[in-house]
Amino acid sequence: MSWVTSRVEEEREARAAMPVPQRPYIPSPPAWLSVWEATTAAIQASIREFNRAKGSEQFDLRVHDEVKKWLEIFPIPGSNRVATLTLQVENELSSDLSLTCPPEGEGIGRRGKFRIHGGQIEALPDFEGTPQPPSSPMSAAEFIRFILEPFLFRTK
Repeated sequence: MSWVTSRVEEEREARAAMPVPQRPYIPSPPAWLSVWEATTAAIQASIREFNRAKGSEQFDLRVHDEVKKWLEIFPIPGSNRVATLTLQVENELSSDLSLTCPPEGEGIGRRGKFRIHGGQIEALPDFEGTPQPPSSPMSAAEFIRFILEPFLFRTK
């Protein structure tokens, strides 16, 4: 056996004697995250469907997930719309969401807080604007309709 083979064997034995490195702890994603992701995906699909049905782009949206999770729907220039809607995760520990839809002159002003809990979304007290949220928890589909219907289909 040559010195090369001998050194390779020494290295192999040294590696075998080393402890196996620990895998870093990676926490599981919070339970509410899947509801948030499904909700934002469905909102995006609803806005695309609305634009197609209208025959022209009325709204665009951005979803920001890097630092703070939030979604913003805003009008396309020339669409004769001025309202914006923002939905964001305000507190990742408690899964609180905040909805802001400032007034555009036709009574759309809506503001409120919600919490994702047990796969559903419940309204927290002191919601401003109409319609008021239901007192019972909503599914993601019910929540999406609750926030989008008054925003997309203004009534005078």
